[in-house]
Amino acid sequence: MNLKKYLLTIFLFTLFFALGFASPRSLEALENLSVTVTSPVDGEVVPRNFVTVTAEATPGSTLAPITAVDFLVNDQLLATDTEYPYEVDWNTIMLVPGTYQTLKAVAHDSESATAISQQVTVQIQPDTQAPVVAIYMPENNSIVPRDSLVLIRARAIDNYQVRNVVFFVDGAKICNETDDNPFTYYSCLWVTPKKKNVVYTLTARAYDPFGNFSTYSIQVTAR
Repeated sequence: MNLKKYLLTIFLFTLFFALGFASPRSLEALENLSVTVTSPVDGEVVPRNFVTVTAEATPGSTLAPITAVDFLVNDQLLATDTEYPYEVDWNTIMLVPGTYQTLKAVAHDSESATAISQQVTVQIQPDTQAPVVAIYMPENNSIVPRDSLVLIRARAIDNYQVRNVVFFVDGAKICNETDDNPFTYYSCLWVTPKKKNVVYTLTARAYDPFGNFSTYSIQVTAR
């Protein structure tokens, strides 16, 4: 072998080794490195709270230990853990009930190899709790003027959000008030009939965005 070929061989060998192509350890680490999201599991319903997400990472070689595990929610980085056990807290409090979220983990080793877990899909706990509503004006069993404008006021609260409050007089809808706040006051103007000594049933019905609702009724007499 002449000098040129010898030097070229040395150069190519050095280049391949530097890139990891000729390193059995690098090839083994790349091939066998793995990571799995172990909790929550695919299809699980998780609460709107703080959820612990855990992962199990296996190095591809004893010479290439795990250095970090990234946790992704909907392909966005949530947090990174560099120590075993690999886990992070996921705050789901502000997420919309009933929606689906995807989780993944990405493992890194000391040779800069990476592995991505299979996707886990979870559902945020659906909201089945109805709002609470109450009429506080006028008072129950009170007297209201006939042939006049009477202000009906109600307060509604919900664990997530009140979508709207509907007001009824004797079962007939007279107002539909909306607000984006979790709890607030709702008002409705009612034109009372002219008849004297008539008892009316006033009802407020509060809805949340998921179809849950509750009602509250009082009676008043027009004089």
